[in-house]
Amino acid sequence: GWVHGQFVLDPSGDRESRAPFARDGRHGRGGTLGLRPAPHSEVSHGEAAGLGARGAALDVLQAVLHRRRPLDEALGDHGGLAALSTRDRGFARMAIATVLRRLGQIDGLIAHCLARPLPARAATAHDLLRLGVAQRMFLGTPAHAAVRTTVDLAQARGQAPYKGLINAVLRRLDRDGASLIAGQDAARLNVPDWLWQSWTAAYGEERTRAIAHAHLAEPPLDLSVKLPGETALGATRLA
Repeated sequence: GWVHGQFVLDPSGDRESRAPFARDGRHGRGGTLGLRPAPHSEVSHGEAAGLGARGAALDVLQAVLHRRRPLDEALGDHGGLAALSTRDRGFARMAIATVLRRLGQIDGLIAHCLARPLPARAATAHDLLRLGVAQRMFLGTPAHAAVRTTVDLAQARGQAPYKGLINAVLRRLDRDGASLIAGQDAARLNVPDWLWQSWTAAYGEERTRAIAHAHLAEPPLDLSVKLPGETALGATRLA
């Protein structure tokens, strides 16, 4: 199991002044902890995408994780996604897919940073952390952008009491997350117990691990020409 780490949550607090403290004496809100904005030439897609894209991603994740909506339906029913630019819509979809593919790893990283589990009433704050961790640890979003936008979205979604916690956990993982990920069993963590047991019974553990690792990969781009008679023309243009 995960060894609970350095941050202490006071979920009853309703002011940022009750944000978590690290055991080394640094306040979760204090200082930049070495985080520096990337030069303008290095601004990534994750940094450029705004709160609209992240808010849409949060909505879809909550529909899938808490209301058990199929992902395709949740994506199709979210009107805000269609209103986003192509770039932001692509970022939102990638963030959603990353959280769902690596949910076991992400939840393990979050648990490592908490002295005790988040209460049920903090479900939205937990989902915000999942989104922030996915951006920083698996999508390469710059630390200052991942932290700032996640904290800003927490404020916008009525999660102000957890802003300090979110800030502290994301900054802790910016420092230590890579080494923690290196020690994770990604294949096992990201497959539910019931499915792992079913696969291992049917295929054995070695093949099950191969399947699980394959599921973590972003699928290749698949282009299809829909108009009859234009397949050859489409192939020529893509060549």
